[in-house]
Amino acid sequence: MNNLFSAVLPALFQAVLVMSLTAAATALAVLLIRAVMRILEVPRAIVFLLWAVVLFRMVCPVSFSSSWSLLSLFPAAEEQVADFSDGDLSGNQVIWDSPQSHERYQAGVSGGGIVVSPAPEDGGGSYVVTGPDGASPPATVETGVLPVLSVIWVLGVLALWLWSLLSWLRLRLKLSAAVRTPDGAWESDRVDSPFVLGFFPPKIYLPLGLTGDTRRYVLLHERSHIRRGDHIVKVLAFLALAVHWFNPLLWVSWFLSCRDMEAACDEAVLRRSPEDIRKNYSAALLSLAVAHPLRVPLAFGENDVKGRVKGALRWKRPAAALVAVALVALLASCYMLAANPAQVPETAPELTVTVEGSSATLSPETGVLDWDSVPLLTGSVAPSVELSFSDTPPDNLDVEDLLLSAQDTPAQSLDVSLDTDGSAAFALPSHEASTGTGTELRGIRLIARWGSGAQTLTVRYTFRVRLPATQIGVERDTPAVVVDGQELSLRNSSPFASLQNTQPLILTHRDALIALSNPTDAVGYTVELYALDGSTYTETGDPLCQMGAQSTAGDASLSSGVAFYLPEDVPDGLLGLRLRYQYPSGVTKSWIGLLGLGDDAFSETFTAQTEPLPAELTAADLPDPDNLYIDGVKRSFDDPQVWETYPIRILADLPETDITLYGFNETVAGRSGMLLRQGEQVAYYPHLTYNTGPQILPATLALADYDGDGAEELAAVVSDGTGTGVSTWDLHIFQLQNSDFGQVASFSWEDLGQAVNDQLDSSARREGDKALLTITWPKGQTECDITDLTDPSEDLSGIKAAAGWINSFDLSNLPIRATCELMVRNTLGYAASYSAQLSFDGSAFRLDPGSSTLTLYPSVLPDTPVTTWAEDTGNYVIENTPTRSEILSEYGFDWGDMYYVYCTPQDGTLQLQLWFDPETGKGCGFRYVWEGADGPLAVPDIYAFGFHGVTAPTEWDDPYICGLLGNADAYSVLTPWGTDGSEAVSDFQSAYFCRNGDNLEPLPANWAEGERKPDLFKATGTDANGESVNVLDITFSYWDDGSLLRKAYHHNTAFFGSTYFCTYMYYGSNECLSHAAAYTTSGSLEFFYLYDGDSVSPTFCLMLNNNGGFSFPTMFRY
Repeated sequence: MNNLFSAVLPALFQAVLVMSLTAAATALAVLLIRAVMRILEVPRAIVFLLWAVVLFRMVCPVSFSSSWSLLSLFPAAEEQVADFSDGDLSGNQVIWDSPQSHERYQAGVSGGGIVVSPAPEDGGGSYVVTGPDGASPPATVETGVLPVLSVIWVLGVLALWLWSLLSWLRLRLKLSAAVRTPDGAWESDRVDSPFVLGFFPPKIYLPLGLTGDTRRYVLLHERSHIRRGDHIVKVLAFLALAVHWFNPLLWVSWFLSCRDMEAACDEAVLRRSPEDIRKNYSAALLSLAVAHPLRVPLAFGENDVKGRVKGALRWKRPAAALVAVALVALLASCYMLAANPAQVPETAPELTVTVEGSSATLSPETGVLDWDSVPLLTGSVAPSVELSFSDTPPDNLDVEDLLLSAQDTPAQSLDVSLDTDGSAAFALPSHEASTGTGTELRGIRLIARWGSGAQTLTVRYTFRVRLPATQIGVERDTPAVVVDGQELSLRNSSPFASLQNTQPLILTHRDALIALSNPTDAVGYTVELYALDGSTYTETGDPLCQMGAQSTAGDASLSSGVAFYLPEDVPDGLLGLRLRYQYPSGVTKSWIGLLGLGDDAFSETFTAQTEPLPAELTAADLPDPDNLYIDGVKRSFDDPQVWETYPIRILADLPETDITLYGFNETVAGRSGMLLRQGEQVAYYPHLTYNTGPQILPATLALADYDGDGAEELAAVVSDGTGTGVSTWDLHIFQLQNSDFGQVASFSWEDLGQAVNDQLDSSARREGDKALLTITWPKGQTECDITDLTDPSEDLSGIKAAAGWINSFDLSNLPIRATCELMVRNTLGYAASYSAQLSFDGSAFRLDPGSSTLTLYPSVLPDTPVTTWAEDTGNYVIENTPTRSEILSEYGFDWGDMYYVYCTPQDGTLQLQLWFDPETGKGCGFRYVWEGADGPLAVPDIYAFGFHGVTAPTEWDDPYICGLLGNADAYSVLTPWGTDGSEAVSDFQSAYFCRNGDNLEPLPANWAEGERKPDLFKATGTDANGESVNVLDITFSYWDDGSLLRKAYHHNTAFFGSTYFCTYMYYGSNECLSHAAAYTTSGSLEFFYLYDGDSVSPTFCLMLNNNGGFSFPTMFRY
């Protein structure tokens, strides 16, 4: 019995308290919704149904959960009841057994306190729990106020139920003499108002003398109660109310629900009547109102007669739309009030993501997303991704896949289903915007949601994956390799020594994953990893690991790729990765790349690439840029004879800082590489290479703090190669400080091309008769017209814009700006110039996409106003200039009427477009100027010109120009004046020379009869002072087929004057003169030679006098 009062009743009362508080919160919400519905005149039958959810909360201790629960707006009932129940325990004391409180601890134990000894892992020790005085048993729920309250609660419930039962029995006794009437009701003279009593079946009781319409209305009303089941609902609701007798808010709900019940039946009577009975029905309500109504269930006329009369008089049939909306609102309200708040975690758990075996633990994110700061993982082709939540998994998980290596590409959604344990696994498919070549950086964004609706927790998890790019239908010509989340730079070569000026990819741990994709058409491959000698870059032994496969089908079944981890026994230092591929034709191609393993791998294998000077060479033996002599004649370091004969060439010089960059002349010195001297310090780089000729292209040097460490470094831009359509340059940054002197970091033209290609995407299409190329770059998309670069029937699917073989590095400002010309792949033309800032952090270079610019070539430029316009009449326009189309229209030409076009033979850059009518002698055109004093301009200057007739060469009075107009002999050594300069000196000597390796040998007088052609003509003599002087130098360069490409005059201005100081003449593959440029003190003269058919003699020659920003034209006819 003690247990009943000390435990069972308190526990039951606590459960009722939780239900009562929940019902009270629900009642508050219902009161608010009810008020809105009353204002909107919603039918009272719908309003009454709102109270059903309050009754549900009063009698049902459990319910379903939903994040749309309106109860989430209220404090949790369980917590409030727990606080109330534990409130009487707050006076208890906890006394630890310590030296300072041992006596108090003993007193608590003696007084009946509860001794507690925590487990060792919880800190050990003992304490006693006592009452407020420290020497008595502690208060507990069983000894507190809750048992007393629970007894009072039970007594109140029993009292109400007993009162209800006695009232019902007393009324039954009063109605024992009631008489049944023909209309099915029961009449009694002992009642004053009608009501329903009983259950099976329910009976309608009426007072005596109730007749006419009033009787009919009463019967309709009471039968409406029975039909709705109100006689049962009201009894059950009252019994439930008795359980919550202590809750005043539920008593208010009881009385208001009774009013809504009566009003609903009133409206039912009015709605069923075919005629307007509102006044008569209201009169019946007033006639049956009693001063002291019976407190029995469903007694008609006893509830809020005044309000019911007003409601009956105002009643009108509700609109169907209002009823429909009200029903929807009723259902939504009942759902949200019947549901318990969803259990949403306070904080989101961590997420572990695993890609190809490498894992990262992700913390939930809610702020601004910074992709550069999220974890980076390595993936192979279509890598497997595994997800695992550390705690409660989310209810919903959305996964988005973004292609970070391309700007403004849409995210693709991935379908991922979570298992019950919070894990998931999926394969990362090809991205719909992928180029399918090289590698790409993917960003995975996971949006996790707990709950829904009003109570949710939403967070973000992000990670990146670097993996080989793949795309269905896109063929890969080269492999792509990702190591530890970074792209490995590859070179199409076999010996690792060719990578001595390439920065290795540095790894700081041994569990790095290497993933690669194979060329599409390869039918076999071999992958080998070697340890390399840090100085010679040669293999130190057998492969550390080796794998391969062969396609027996001979198709592209190997194109998916492969992934593997570094072997555990790989040593620290420099590593070389070699990929060999076999093709159906039997050809084998190799690609190689460098890795550095270990914390100090960079310093061992990359920065310390200097060697002691050769024993036979001292710093004093290095050439002095200011004292270079040959045959007693002082020369400059770019003099062709110095370049050919000196064993050490001067590539560039900074005399103000006493810094010189040298390159070994391998033919003369027997060794290769470069040297750096600063004062008496010299560093030797056998692995650095430069373009050894025949063109002499000096390097560019600059001093600045490139890595931000507060000290200056030396930057050198060195030519790597030049030729037709080729002008490649490498960048080297040298440390100059004390023990770090000579350490170098290099960024080759190939590195730049790879970085540029990573930032670009492109696609070609046809629109009518035009071929259009869309280039996607970090700042948007640019479209250009490549119709002239393609054939009308050519398939454009394989045409892309990619880094070509022309690049530059601008050292004039910080940071360095790198420029790469974009070649239209599968054609021979260039379409645009891509430029961006190149940053250096002391070890690695980064091309900044945010600083990039993309400049289209004139041939694909939109039709914009020209820079200037000049005519042979002397007229010119410098402001408000017309467009190219407007100029063509002025002269009566269309774009398709172009007569002649000239591109530079070295790189194919467009220089001149000419429209010309030989019959009228009328013509116009555009001269494109791509270069300024500091390198390629962001936008080309377009100098327009026009002429109205032709001129005979003999009519021109300048003998130099007449000489240029008539000098068509490819190997003539006469100046344009028609002289070789022999009349100006004594002891005149001249000879042709031919290059034999890196040496120059004189040619015999009858050299034209042999196969060897001259590379140099030199004329010397003695001036009036008896000094040996150069008179004339003419250099020759050739096309790949051996025909003459260029002839360059350099004459002594002391004999020929300074008006014209050099001339360059360019020839076509048939050794016919095509272009000449004479540089003068006031500008330049350019000559473009036009031929008819296969004629070896020009028919016309266009001369442009480039002066003051104008190109004044003259057209000569031979």
